[in-house]
This record gives sequence, structure tokens and C-alpha cells, in this order.
Amino acid sequence: MIRRECQVILNIRLKELPAIHGQRPVTWKSLVIPSTANVRTEDYRGEGDVVHLSVRVFGADTKMEYKSVCNVCSKREGKKKGKPSLLDFHAASNVITASDDGLVQVKFKFSCYPRHQSLNESAYS
Repeated sequence: MIRRECQVILNIRLKELPAIHGQRPVTWKSLVIPSTANVRTEDYRGEGDVVHLSVRVFGADTKMEYKSVCNVCSKREGKKKGKPSLLDFHAASNVITASDDGLVQVKFKFSCYPRHQSLNESAYS
């Protein structure tokens, strides 16, 4: 089980991502992550060389999709940061520029335990 305190780190190589279906091939230069309490929102002016990250969270046992924190965690997290989200990303900005080799690193923590979502849930997937 992933605890709330555990940070998840994703290393994504933008150079290895395929172009969007129907679009000309593009070399992605930046990744736009969701703005959360620990991420400053930056204007990226909608450049065509950025790709947006979307993360869907499912229960490992129930296979249900979860999109928000439970009421208990909402009260706890909301006291510290405003409106909480299930995933709390950690970055200086919501636009992460790739290194020369095309690598971006995305860090986040869960704001709610799986068991809070459902008593039958042991982990997220």
C-alpha cells in the first residue's frame, strides 16, 4: 500500500513519446502537470511543443476510478492548502521543461489513503 507520505516519482522521456494521432511528428519540449497546492501555475502560452499530463487513479481491488479525496482527508488537507486534490504534485511550476536528453521528472503524493475511498480497497493502481 502506498502511504500518503510516500512520494511517487515518474521519469518520462518526452523524446520517446509518439505524436498525437493525426498530428505531424513533434519533439515535445515541456510537460504541463495539473496545478495543485504545491505547484505554481505558469502561463505557457499554449505552445504546440508541450504535452499535458493526465493521471487516472484506480483501486487495485475494486477497479473503481477515484478522482477526489474523501471527506476526512478533504478537511485535513484543506486546512493546510485550500481545495485538495487526490494527487498533490510537487514542482516549482506546472510547466516542466525537459532536459537535453528529453527527460522530465514528475513528483507527487497521494492526499488520501485507498481504504478511505472504499473499505475493500488495499492500494491504488
